Amino acid sequence: GLLAFGIGDVFDNESLVGSLAGSITGPLLDFGRIAAEIDGAAAGKRAAFEAYRGAVYTALGDAEAAYGVVATADAEAAAAAREAAALQRAARLANARFEAGLADFLTVLDARRAADASGERAAAAQGRARRARVLLWQALGGGTLR
Repeated sequence: GLLAFGIGDVFDNESLVGSLAGSITGPLLDFGRIAAEIDGAAAGKRAAFEAYRGAVYTALGDAEAAYGVVATADAEAAAAAREAAALQRAARLANARFEAGLADFLTVLDARRAADASGERAAAAQGRARRARVLLWQALGGGTLR
């Protein structure tokens, strides 16, 4: 500290006063402040770890769900493609029967309508399968596609 009784004594060496007891006992009498700061930092670290763990589990769950969607969409697209192929064959067979005089034209129209509708369903299922792959890409951290 500084002990000066006059303005002229401020910069004098004899004006400086020190106390060793205050310097030593100050850190010892913190009343648990340092321990509380250490506990607070540890609690913050635990909270950050739990937030990280939650984010990892959420990301893994999203990726697993996206894999399931891809598998389901692929199965749907394959089934729709098989249906479309079968109905295309049926339409060709109905047309051949019509040309041979064994069936009427209404049968050909119905077979053609069913084949066309099946082709639309197959195309829609293929689109859903591709969309599922995009969602999987994003779930794995691929970001947005432009």
